[in-house]
Amino acid sequence: MLTLSADTVYLSQHQLDENALTFKWTAGTNHGTGSAIRYTLLLTIGDTTAAWEIDKKAGRMLTLTHEQLNDSIESIVEGHDIDTLDGFYHLRCQMQAQIVMTGEIQTSPEVTVLVSTFHKNMLYLIGSAAPYGWDRDKAIRVLSDVEDKELFRWSGALKKGEFKFLTTTEDWNPCYVRDANDPNKMALRLNDDDAEHPDNKWTIKYDGNYSIVCNTREMTIVLTALTPQPDYGPELYMVGSATRYGWDSNRSQIMQAEVTDSDTIFTWTGELTEGEIKFLLQPDAWLPCYVRDPLDDTHILYREGEGPEDPEDLKWYITESGEYRVTVTIHQETITIEKL
Repeated sequence: MLTLSADTVYLSQHQLDENALTFKWTAGTNHGTGSAIRYTLLLTIGDTTAAWEIDKKAGRMLTLTHEQLNDSIESIVEGHDIDTLDGFYHLRCQMQAQIVMTGEIQTSPEVTVLVSTFHKNMLYLIGSAAPYGWDRDKAIRVLSDVEDKELFRWSGALKKGEFKFLTTTEDWNPCYVRDANDPNKMALRLNDDDAEHPDNKWTIKYDGNYSIVCNTREMTIVLTALTPQPDYGPELYMVGSATRYGWDSNRSQIMQAEVTDSDTIFTWTGELTEGEIKFLLQPDAWLPCYVRDPLDDTHILYREGEGPEDPEDLKWYITESGEYRVTVTIHQETITIEKL
């Protein structure tokens, strides 16, 4: 009888030497012959099986690290047309006991474990900002550093849009996405049900040449514009029917700016009435502007134009007249509206 320590395993390149899965089994029988028994672990995906010879000193327990299990699965699927299901391989496991003297083989019933693997040192740039858009087969390979395999560098032309990183061109997951709290951080999204790491992307506001440096050990990203960017200065203006002058953009409410090393924070305090608000970068132009994220009203979205790739012109709605403090944090793309 073979038992496993888990029925679902998420393998990570950040835990290579840590234990991933433990196999335990009951002893086979030599039918009283006194013969030694040789054990072999069989790992099967689809119609392909790999054998793991058990060292007799290991007893009846085997533990594989993240790297060992990942390498085993890669050797099974290599060269075979085997797809994952929702980001998981269905790994079927059996323990084989062979009586050395007679050659008789006893095989335990199959036990299945779902395993999400990773591709070591592979990063692919994809998204509407990338040269080939969301075409997974044409995702751009980002090369790792010769001396540091977890440091990736790329430079080239990006379009206005969004991007993230795949770890393989064969599947959408696992992938690297923008950290929910810090755009300078990456998060590893394991599958479509990974609620802890939403499918956030990085945003390119202007067409141009950029350099990208990713560190998958520190989970950081540095995005640098190599082409001069439009500079509207650290200014933000609030406009809308909830403000004193309504939708008169020339009389929109300028917000106080605080520029830090990592972000630009705009605040405004004053009277608002029931109605709508949004934010302009220039008092005499409706675009570009910041609008409400339809999925999360505590997030702002940058709207540069009126094209199909631009977000909808959604506003925040003030339901009750009173004094408010409005805070917009640009790089974190967040907004708080506090009634005082």
